This record gives sequence, structure tokens and C-alpha cells, in this order.
Amino acid sequence: MAFRSQIAFAATAAVLALHAQTYEVRGGGTLKIDDEGITFRKQVKKKPAQLRVWTYPHLQQVKVSENRLQVVTYEDSSRWKFGVDRQFQFQLSNPEQDFRAVYDLLKDKLDQRFVAAIPDVPADTQWKLLVKRLGLVKGSEGTLYVATDRIVYQSALPGESRTWRMQDLENVNSSGPFELTLTTHERSRASYGSMKSFNFRLKEAVDQAKVDALWRRLARLP
Repeated sequence: MAFRSQIAFAATAAVLALHAQTYEVRGGGTLKIDDEGITFRKQVKKKPAQLRVWTYPHLQQVKVSENRLQVVTYEDSSRWKFGVDRQFQFQLSNPEQDFRAVYDLLKDKLDQRFVAAIPDVPADTQWKLLVKRLGLVKGSEGTLYVATDRIVYQSALPGESRTWRMQDLENVNSSGPFELTLTTHERSRASYGSMKSFNFRLKEAVDQAKVDALWRRLARLP
């Protein structure tokens, strides 16, 4: 019986080890992401190690791109930033690594506070469009994929790609055959955390019936 318990414990430990991801980040320090949360540890010479531990319920947003990870906490940043919540940015020190394993770990675990700035292009694409995303300063070009479980914007510009699960989307609308807007639950920096809209100019006309069907699908989500 004791032997079987040891086997079970070893198997559980192996599963947890597979789920945990550890990275060295720029500026020094180690970032660990697992099922429970995110831990950052930095050893400072002749000083106690700096340690920050965030469990997922205590984070307002976790944003993952190919080589960057951002966490937005509930802490006030400073009195000079007028209520902006404190953020932490981490960039991988090894250019040969990426955060795709973190995306795989978190995409089915976290709720709408998870932002995937990684293109997870679906195999079962229902329709796709060549698009330009409009921006305040400059836009980006890429491809928009619509599948049964997600919408993906894939762009070659770093940080511009997105993978939205259907529950990450609040609304979809079109003001014409060459326009499409996705309203998401991603925090908008300009308005202290309200929803963020992604406006696309289409390089080919979209069938309004497809947009209407997508809108109805979102409306039926709980």
C-alpha cells in the first residue's frame, strides 16, 4: 500500500512539473508560471532576494506574447499616475525561447482576464479575411481567421497578433462590407480597464450574413 502511495505521489509530482514553466528574463531574475500562479524571483547582490508571488485571482490581466509576459495587478502604481494599476513586464533573455508553452498552459485555465497576443491559427477555419488593423499612430496588416471556438488575428508585427476565445469577445459589428470591429474584454489603457475595440479595414468584402451569424453566436454565450 505504501509503495502504491509513493507511485501515486511521484505521478502527481511529474504532472505538476510538466505544467510548471520556468524562464530567465531580462534584467535578471527567474519567472515561474504554473497552475497556481506566477512567481518572480530576483537575486540582488548582497541583499535578500526579491520575491513576488501572484495567484491568478489577484491579477486583473495576464497578457502573453511570443517573448513578453505582462501582469496587471490591483496595486496602485503611484499617486502621480492617477489611479493606474501597477503593471509588471517581463521579456525573455534567451531569444531562442518563447512563451507558447505558457499560452498552452493558461488558455484553458484562465477567464476573460487572459490576453493571448499569440496567433493560434485554427485548423477548422470557417472563413478568413486579409485585413489591416487600424491604430492611433500606425496600423498593422495580417489575416483574420474565424473558427467555431475562436477568432485569430495573425500579423507579422510583434505584439499585434491575437487569439480570442469566443468568451473573450463582447461584440462584433460591421458598418459596411469592408469594415469589421471586434469588441473584446482586453483592458484599454486609455480608459482605465474598459473593453478594447479592434477595428479592421478589410481588403476583401465580407458577407454580412457571416457577420450576423457570428453576432448571434456571441449573443447566445452565457
